[in-house]
Amino acid sequence: MGLALFVAFAGAALPVHLLVVALAIGALAIVAFFVVRRVRPDLLPSRPLPPPRQLAQALVLSAAYQLSIAALLLGTIQATGHTLSPLAVLGAFGASQIAGAVPGPNGASPRDGALVVALVALGVPWAAAAAAVAVKAAVAWLPALVLGGVSLVLTRRALRRTAAPSGALAVAAA
Repeated sequence: MGLALFVAFAGAALPVHLLVVALAIGALAIVAFFVVRRVRPDLLPSRPLPPPRQLAQALVLSAAYQLSIAALLLGTIQATGHTLSPLAVLGAFGASQIAGAVPGPNGASPRDGALVVALVALGVPWAAAAAAVAVKAAVAWLPALVLGGVSLVLTRRALRRTAAPSGALAVAAA
């Protein structure tokens, strides 16, 4: 359904048979949800939903992240000496996200394989498509490692500072 919406917003023509399949899958998912809710309500979460503002913030952050990765992909394709329209890259990126349902390591996952195939379908040679996706995966790791590592170090320092006075009091009391 998301891919069909993307194509609609991009102004591209979606073949009717694909639209019918996407709508049928969406309808089946909705029917399955209501059946599960009636037959096995314990399988569904029962906690309250987050407030709309928090949900909107999460969606904006997610969209910004996805757009930054798509921009990184566009840059890596250009670094291989090939060019594609940004909408074509967004379409290939969005379509490859469907393969994200199957887990795998970043850079060698089914999602990345699907992205290579999508880029090849758009006219990028195999070697250039594989290189662009591999570089995208490698470049994305550095900020994640830096941000994650710095956050981990700062969190551990903060925990030590808050734990040290109580630990010192316990030693002094003994």
